[in-house]
Amino acid sequence: MRRLLTVAAIPLCAIALSSCELLGLGGARDDMPAPAVPEEQPPEVEQVREAVSSLLEGESHPSSDEIFSTLEEAGYEPDQLEATIDASPLENEVPSKVFAVRTDQGCIVGEIRAGDLTLLMQRSVESVEVCLFGDVDRPEGVEAPEGDPRTDGEDGGAGHLPDESIETSEDPPPGEDGGGGLGGN
Repeated sequence: MRRLLTVAAIPLCAIALSSCELLGLGGARDDMPAPAVPEEQPPEVEQVREAVSSLLEGESHPSSDEIFSTLEEAGYEPDQLEATIDASPLENEVPSKVFAVRTDQGCIVGEIRAGDLTLLMQRSVESVEVCLFGDVDRPEGVEAPEGDPRTDGEDGGAGHLPDESIETSEDPPPGEDGGGGLGGN
């Protein structure tokens, strides 16, 4: 009997979970409220809010160039600024604009979505001194940081298949012929 109840409960749970999306209770959507931001934010966060508040007017989010020029007018240096790209790689419009201002205290990361602004202080990535990852716009003349170079032939496992030895020795591990075949003789 217990086994029958368990088997019957699995489809009911799946239906209940999938109905959350049908009822609008799950998934990320443009009409969802902005995430909660901690109450205590450094004063620099409010300075960035004041600087970009004029960009919240209008039906769409600002371009990278608009964000950069606004923040540069507010006194930030071009090498402190980053923003996500204006269109997706498939040339689709993006639903929001994320930007960052790197300061001595960390990264002030902002998102403009449907006229709302969310700002939060985050740690910067020290090895490359960036706030945003991926395909990121920077003001004209600012080069993307390259990070720390690898030394002594380190490859971090790049190009290796799962379960393949990443040792740099010339001899294959014991029990393997090194032929790369799928087995058999």
